[in-house]
Amino acid sequence: MKRLSLLVGIVAAVFGFHFSRKRPDVKSITHKYFIETGWDEPTPARFLAGYKSFNDLPFDGTAVRVTASGQPSNINVQPFMEAFSSNPWEESWFDQSVFDLEQVASDPNRKLKENFLLLNANPGNVGWFDEQEWSQVVEHWRLAAKIAKEGGLVGIIFDPEPYSLPSEQFNESAQVDRADHSDSDYQKEARLRGSQVIKAVSSVFPDAVILMYYSYNGVSVNRTSQIVPNQTYQLLPAFLNGFLDVAPPEMTFVDGNEAAYRYNSESAFAQAAKKIRSQNVGFVPQADRQKYRNQFQVGFGLYLDAYLDPIGNPYYMDAMGGTKLGRLLSNVKSAVKNSDKWVWIYGEKGRWWPAFHGSPKDGWDTVFPGISATLESAK
Repeated sequence: MKRLSLLVGIVAAVFGFHFSRKRPDVKSITHKYFIETGWDEPTPARFLAGYKSFNDLPFDGTAVRVTASGQPSNINVQPFMEAFSSNPWEESWFDQSVFDLEQVASDPNRKLKENFLLLNANPGNVGWFDEQEWSQVVEHWRLAAKIAKEGGLVGIIFDPEPYSLPSEQFNESAQVDRADHSDSDYQKEARLRGSQVIKAVSSVFPDAVILMYYSYNGVSVNRTSQIVPNQTYQLLPAFLNGFLDVAPPEMTFVDGNEAAYRYNSESAFAQAAKKIRSQNVGFVPQADRQKYRNQFQVGFGLYLDAYLDPIGNPYYMDAMGGTKLGRLLSNVKSAVKNSDKWVWIYGEKGRWWPAFHGSPKDGWDTVFPGISATLESAK
C-alpha cells in the first residue's frame, strides 16, 4: 500500500488533486450530500468500473465494501463487514482495493466525491475486557481509516447493528462474562474502547467523517432519561463518549438516524433533528458536551423499499392520499431541510450500480419509475 500511495501522491502533487480537506463549519454548509447505500454497495473494483455511470444520478457519494485478497479462508473476502472480530489482518491484503480507490480519486471530473468505507460491528463476540482481542478491533479501525485516507474517501460509515448472533456487541446482557462485571464496569470499558478506536483512526486520518447509522439517537431511555438496560445499543453511548474524549477538532461525527426510515412528516424530521442537536447531549459527559455541539452533525436515512412495501409491512409508507413518488419527494425534502449535511439513501429491491452477482437485477428507475428525477428534485 505504501508504494501505491507514494505513486498516487506524486501524481496528485503534479496535477493538483487533493484527497484531504478541512471540514466546513456546519453553519456555513449550503449544499447537502446524498450517499447511496443498499444491497448493491460496490467493492472497490466495481466502484472503479462503474463510478462514471453516476454522472446522471442524484448522488454525491457511496458506501464501499472494501475487499481483501490473499487472506486465509477464515477471513471474509469483505473483512470490514466483520470488523469487531479478534482475527489479525494483514495490510497487504488491501493493496488492490486501495489502488482501485485511488484511481477513482485521481479523476478530477468524477461526480462521486463523498465516499465512505463501510464498517460493521459484526461478529460482536469480542470481550470488552480482553485486551488482546480488542487490540485487533482497534487495528481493524486503524486499517479502515488508512485505506479510506489513501483511497481518497471522506471517512467511515459505521453500522453498529447486530445482524446475526452473537453480534450484539453493545447489549450488556448478551456478553458472555456479564456476571463477572458491574454495569459501571461495562460503561467504563466501553468508553475506553471507544477512545482507543478514535486514537487509532486519528493517527492516520484526523479529519475523517464518521457517519453512524445509529448513534445516541438509537438508544431507548426511561421516564427519568436513564438508559434502558438489556437493549441492543445499551453500551453504544459510552463507546461514543470515548470517541469524543480523544477526537481531534477536525474530525466530524454524523448521527445518521436510521429511525428516519419510518418518518412520514416534516415535523418528524424536525423533532428528530432537535433531539440530536440538543437533548442527546444529555448522554455526554459534561467535559465533552462542547465537542459534541461542535463536531456532531444531524443526518437522516431514507428507505426506498418502504414506498413499495404493501400495507401490513412494518415499513409501509402511507402515501397520504397522494402518489408514492410524491410522498417520497416530500420526505426527502424534509430530510434535506433538517439535516446538517448528509442524507443517505438505502434500498434492497433495486440497484443503482451495474448488475453483479447477488444484487437485485433491475435498476431503481425500472422498479420505481421516476425515482431518479424525484431525488434530484428533492435536492
